[in-house]
Amino acid sequence: MLGAVSEIGIILGSAYAPKIKKGKLGFYHVLFGTFISASLMSYILIHNVFLAVIPTFAVSFFLELIPF
Repeated sequence: MLGAVSEIGIILGSAYAPKIKKGKLGFYHVLFGTFISASLMSYILIHNVFLAVIPTFAVSFFLELIPF
């Protein structure tokens, strides 16, 4: 289930990535990095696989938005 949610996040993140304005990449990089870090830290508090769906989706979605 988490793998499927991760794939959905990657697909949706890839679709939204071209819409980011190139002049604000530094701001978005910091913002999305913060969201990814918070989502990964929330795994410590989650002891239910169904609740882990939200941070899994967030990490995969925001990882696709960060330009490398």
